[in-house]
Parts: sequence; structure tokens; C-alpha cells
Amino acid sequence: MRDLNPPLKARVQQLLDLEYADHDTLKQLVNTIIDDDTDYEHVITFLDNAPSLIHRQFADNLRQIFEEVLRQRLLEVRQDLDRNPIDLYTALFDFHKVENNREHLKGILTTNYDSYVEEALQAAHFESVYMGFDLGLPNPTPSQESITVLKLHGSFDWQDTWPIEVGSGEPPLWIPPGIQKDKQRYPFNAIWAIAREVLACDILRIIGCRLDGNDWDLISLLFSTIHVQSSYRPYQVEIIDSPQNAKVMAETLPYLQPHSMLEIDEIGRQLVSEWGGGAPQDFSTLNSEKQAQLITHAGSSHNWFEVWLRQKAELLYSDLGSLDTTAGAIRAFLEQ
Repeated sequence: MRDLNPPLKARVQQLLDLEYADHDTLKQLVNTIIDDDTDYEHVITFLDNAPSLIHRQFADNLRQIFEEVLRQRLLEVRQDLDRNPIDLYTALFDFHKVENNREHLKGILTTNYDSYVEEALQAAHFESVYMGFDLGLPNPTPSQESITVLKLHGSFDWQDTWPIEVGSGEPPLWIPPGIQKDKQRYPFNAIWAIAREVLACDILRIIGCRLDGNDWDLISLLFSTIHVQSSYRPYQVEIIDSPQNAKVMAETLPYLQPHSMLEIDEIGRQLVSEWGGGAPQDFSTLNSEKQAQLITHAGSSHNWFEVWLRQKAELLYSDLGSLDTTAGAIRAFLEQ
């Protein structure tokens, strides 16, 4: 979110100059709280609850600005690459298409508004995608392989119409930024209910999501599906991010009992060896000083998704001797 702050700040200032030139209180508010580190989800939520109509209107403006800035950033990414950045997603999904892979992909939960996941699944030759509600997509036949994709906050590609359709998304069907996420209306009530079924799993891998205070509803969902259930065993949470960020998450959300990449079965021992030297060994066998040194040495500049996926692909190739699939994405990724 905060990577968008510079263009957001510029657009907010432009909005003030054009539409709120006579509102000194709003100008003072913006000059006081809006900077390159502002958490816009907090600001939008606070203004939504303000007793003043003008401040609630300004919250609506901020939501619109956020949508426009994010759409523009997604467009710039596509233009810079001449495509959408779905290669790692495609390789990940193709990994699960390798014959005799012991892992089965039960479903995907995302808070992103783009459609990279759907595009990657198509590139990996998943024949059918179930979004948690009727989106006018082909229903899977018994011979087809369907995957559940739950876009917890909606999508820029969903039309806010009835029936809901895929289109330009003007206006989009989404839950805008804010601490309080309105999940009571359709289809979000259905999506979040089905998320509980998807989370009846063995492992939840969190890729690129820091789970901060703005994700309280999601954190609550994870807590309840780990601890407040009786029909299946709690799943393990793996943080596909820097070991330092995983450490912070373990300190702030200890009840999720998250595992860093250094603690993940199979690949953790290898990463301890690569980043710390010596023979592969369990991270838990190191004393606290060596653990801290290893976390620092791992740094924060890697593409952690790529690091993790390469380790997983190498292990699978070692086990099976082949990564052949129809799409060939995971084999091509490992050969890079």
C-alpha cells in the first residue's frame, strides 16, 4: 500500500486545490497527516466515522483516488513488461500440475484487486475456476479440474451489477481500503464463508501479505479456523517472505504460530546451510545468537516468492526426476 503513497499524496493535494479550496479545516488536516508514510486505510476509516458531512465526502474522494492510482500503477506495470507479471504465479500453479506431486492445491485466497491469479491459472492449464459465486463462468464438468479462487476484497474486473459479470469494472465490485471491511453484502458474505472451507487444509502459505492492523478481519478468520474448530486438525502457517518479516509476524501474531522460510520442513535446513554456511540443519537447533545472525544475514532484498518456489521445485525434481507438465512453466522456471 505505502508504495502508492507519493502519487496518492499528489492526487490528494490536487483534489484540495480543485474542489476544497475554501475548506481550511480540510487543508489543515491534509497538511498535518498526509505524507509519504500515511496509512490511507486508517485515514479513510477515521473520516468515514466523522460527524461532519464534508469529511465523510472527503473519505469517498480518497477511495476514488486510491482506485484510480492503483489502476494506473497496474496499467504501468503491464505497459513496462508488455504483459501482466504472472510468471511466478504460473510456475507455482504449474508446480501443482506435476504428476505424482504429493501436494494438492485446495484453493487460493487473495486480497488483491487485479486478475493476475486468474490469468496465471489459465496459463497453467487449469480448466475451470470457481470464484465462490456465479460469475457467468463455465461450470466444471466431472472431467475438468476446478480450482477455488476467493478474492476476499473483490476485483477491479467485476461489474457491480446484477447478475455480477466480468467486465471493465466501472464501477468495480470491491471492498475499498479501510480498517472496517464490509463483508455483509453479496457476494462477499458467500466468499468469506467458503474461505473457512478452503482453510480446512494442512498448510496455509502466506505470500506477500504482512497481516497488519488493516487486515483484522482476515486475521480473525485465520485465528478461528486454526483454534476455534473441532472437525479437523489445525493447519500450519508458512510465511513466504523475509525471515525478518516472519519474525515480526511471529511476535505480533503469536497465536497463528507462523513458520519462517528457515523453519519450513525440507527447505529450511537447506536455507540454513546456504545462508549460514556448514551442513544443513534445523533452524531450531541453533542458539538464539546464531538464529539472529542468520535472520540478519538473509537480508530483505530477495524475491522471497522466487527463492521459496525454486527450493520447492528443486526438491520435487529430486524426488520425481521430472517436472513435465502441459504448460511446462515450472520446468522453464527451474531452468532459468
